[in-house]
Amino acid sequence: VFDMLRPHHIEAIPRKFLHAVEASARERYGIEVVFDETVFAAGQEFCARPEVISFGGRGIRNFVQSKVLTAVNEAVLKLDQGQTRLRFVAKDERIVEEAFQ
Repeated sequence: VFDMLRPHHIEAIPRKFLHAVEASARERYGIEVVFDETVFAAGQEFCARPEVISFGGRGIRNFVQSKVLTAVNEAVLKLDQGQTRLRFVAKDERIVEEAFQ
């Protein structure tokens, strides 16, 4: 049985998960991962879907694993030597790496 997400959780929980990804990349690999506000908004939008709300936190974890971690892992594998910063944005329902401006 899952506890349904409440409206105030739909903003806070995805943000918490994404900050955990940033911290993990920094602590484990010395890489600064930065998520644009569009990624946080995409997480909130995804988590507001009725089918996700009914699964509680598990739905948010699915977003992070399927959309965010996939993009981060691919970018880490392609890092140029000496590169230590990665920035991600949401585009067309995908999370993609974008060069720092």
